[in-house]
Amino acid sequence: MMAKLILLGDGAVGKTSLISRYVFSMFDPHYVETLGTNVTARVEKLDTPQGPLEVRLQIWDIIGQERFDSIYTAYYQEADGVLLVCDGSRSDTLDSLSGWIRSAEEVLGQFPAVFVVNKNDLTPAFTMEEVRQKLRGMSSGAFGESPIVSTSAKTGDKVAEAFGSLARSIASRKGQLGPKK
Repeated sequence: MMAKLILLGDGAVGKTSLISRYVFSMFDPHYVETLGTNVTARVEKLDTPQGPLEVRLQIWDIIGQERFDSIYTAYYQEADGVLLVCDGSRSDTLDSLSGWIRSAEEVLGQFPAVFVVNKNDLTPAFTMEEVRQKLRGMSSGAFGESPIVSTSAKTGDKVAEAFGSLARSIASRKGQLGPKK
């Protein structure tokens, strides 16, 4: 099964670092702003009631600067799921997720999402309960029950779990995780 997933969030929240950790098992501490879009791929292997399922993820890293808002809709097309990323040490990046959600909903309607609170290796600016409360009020309610994963691209903590959770949600939505035979 093939799936396109996109990472959305403000600049410098760690989207590129999350991808680098997940796909290449690497972390570069030097910040380099993403210009345009980078696409990488990885196969996620899921255990299902029917047996193993390989999900070939096309991972789109989209520039996180508001001044490029007009180009996003072209990149959103045909996305199967979204990792919504904020920086756990900067509350403004959590607040701005509502704008990212709205722009994606305009193109995709309802979509599988996983919220990623990145940089859990730094002092947190908010609690996970505050994240849950904020997410409940951000959208039509579709995201209130989406998984929230606290990650660190630097240490690798729960990065694979975030991508794996989204792959599982996408496979479920595509009917690939049916009941046991």
